[in-house]
Amino acid sequence: MHPYLIKATVKIISEWNAPLFTGKLVKSLIVDVNPKLKEVFKKIRGVEPKLIHITPLYELNGRKIKCVYSSAELDSNYGVRRVSKVLINGIYDFYLGLVDDGSNDYLEFDEVYKTLLNVSGTHKFSGHDFIVELISLKVVNIERITFDVIRNLFRDGVMKVIFSSPTMLRDPFRSHKYKSLIPIPLNVFSTPLYIYLILTGRMNMKNYLKTLIKIHKLLNETHSILSKDHHDAIVKVRHIYYEKGKILPAITGYVNYRLNKSVVIENELEGMEEVLYELIKLMATLGTGTSRATGFGHINLKVSD
Repeated sequence: MHPYLIKATVKIISEWNAPLFTGKLVKSLIVDVNPKLKEVFKKIRGVEPKLIHITPLYELNGRKIKCVYSSAELDSNYGVRRVSKVLINGIYDFYLGLVDDGSNDYLEFDEVYKTLLNVSGTHKFSGHDFIVELISLKVVNIERITFDVIRNLFRDGVMKVIFSSPTMLRDPFRSHKYKSLIPIPLNVFSTPLYIYLILTGRMNMKNYLKTLIKIHKLLNETHSILSKDHHDAIVKVRHIYYEKGKILPAITGYVNYRLNKSVVIENELEGMEEVLYELIKLMATLGTGTSRATGFGHINLKVSD
């Protein structure tokens, strides 16, 4: 199991100035270069998780990095009052994460990297021309990031999870269409754990739920999921314009997790440091929650607030 996260920096020239979730544009560019990858992006039913993840476009806005997408403003009856537009014309970053487990020829690292190398050119998307120039490609050192996060978590007892693209979490105890918007450990780690157990051949519901409960005991979300200094909430709900007639509630922001040191001292969760290492590595690569292959659920991790 080899996780890879690739960062692409591109210059895009277009006349686009309309509502758009730019993860759809990124997916279109990738499939346009390599139509074989359409297979790994398509919707599937069943137990096999998608082992590819993309992000929307990111642009530097002053000193802050901004994720580019349209959101909807709703009225009191939850009708759409207004949808924001995005202008696509400038220099952007996007990320592609994959796990090369040897089971899918289309998801070999070399094949995907070569696809991104060839992204320059003129692409058609939704009836518009997008002139793309690749500026740089970088393979992110996921192992280094994960090592630093785990070391800090078990040494200093803190970990920061940033929802850097809109995220729709998966509640492991609910199977209906409504997605969870509360980033407790159960919801944030449910998707990475599911992928991990599938890839290691250890997936069964007893093992899945037992491990989730251990994670829930080990990590405590702080008050930051509700407010900061009793003012604005740090985790915010955005109503994402995905396409006409489809508005999706998702969260942005961040959450700080604290290590429950009493559980560690009592040695109740032996072996969980190794499990968390693998889960964080997968989460940094493939994101979390649902619709990860269309741009949702991208995660950045920091060692402290």
